[in-house]
Order: sequence, then C-alpha cells, then structure tokens
Amino acid sequence: MVADTIKVLDHVCDVSSMPVTDKDVAKTMIVRALKYSGEVDMIIERPMEPQAINMM
Repeated sequence: MVADTIKVLDHVCDVSSMPVTDKDVAKTMIVRALKYSGEVDMIIERPMEPQAINMM
C-alpha cells in the first residue's frame, strides 16, 4: 500500500521511466498510469542523513 511506502519529504524523481520536475506533472502521470494499467513504477528519493532532513 502506498501509505506505507511514500513518506513525507520523499521526492518523486521518475514515473514510468519519465523524469519528473513538477508535483502537478507527477500527479497527472501517476493517475494516468494507474488508470491505464492499474500500477505505476516510480523512483523515489528519500533523505536519510540528519543534515539532509534538516535541509528539507
């Protein structure tokens, strides 16, 4: 389930092999992929180091 996978501060870098630079574009791409095939592949970037988390 997505609620267990995507967390606050995560950054969506790629949706279905297409680079993402804007959250509205990412949302559109995710919805389109889910409607078309019922699934979506994403590359997610997550800050792990305390310094990176503080920068967010």
